[in-house]
Amino acid sequence: MSMEDRLSENSLVPAVPRGVAVTSSSLVQRGFRLAVSELNPRLVEAYNDRGRQRDLFCDYYQAIQDYTKVIELDPSYAILHKVYRERGDAYKHLGKYEQAIQDFTHAIETDPQDWRAYFWRADAYEGLQEHHKAIQDLTKILQIKPENENAYTYYDLGEMYERLGESRRALQCYSKAIEILTVRPFLRRFGRNGAKPCIQR
Repeated sequence: MSMEDRLSENSLVPAVPRGVAVTSSSLVQRGFRLAVSELNPRLVEAYNDRGRQRDLFCDYYQAIQDYTKVIELDPSYAILHKVYRERGDAYKHLGKYEQAIQDFTHAIETDPQDWRAYFWRADAYEGLQEHHKAIQDLTKILQIKPENENAYTYYDLGEMYERLGESRRALQCYSKAIEILTVRPFLRRFGRNGAKPCIQR
């Protein structure tokens, strides 16, 4: 009996019709994915949850490893776009802006309404001094989120315009941020530039 036949008989791997060309490595990969999803469906969730906890302690290198494991184990994971977003945020905190932007872009392509991915990508663009691209992402958030929740988006837009020497636009954005914050003085921000505060050990 060939290796392919033995693998096909394994309950974790769907039977392959006779005459269909398939390599033993692809069968093993299919079997491994099924093992993860069927025998231990919480394994992927565990990696994701541990990654988030490591994020909270600012263990960004370790968090990236966990998020990467989620992506490798289950490419069809229901909230995979959030995994990419969170991994991108970890890359951003490490100053790996290009890799961060790649992950944020992947998250946005999967869920165009994910305003945090736009917000954090804008921050990564800012790290690369690409202010115009940061402005594009921040402006996109204004189209996604309700007006009265955009105080800090306007504030960051003000900063971007100020750095570009566009004082009039910066003034308008800062004024809009103040207007919203005056109406909603207890508005909670998701950290400075989307940053999550670290938990001290």
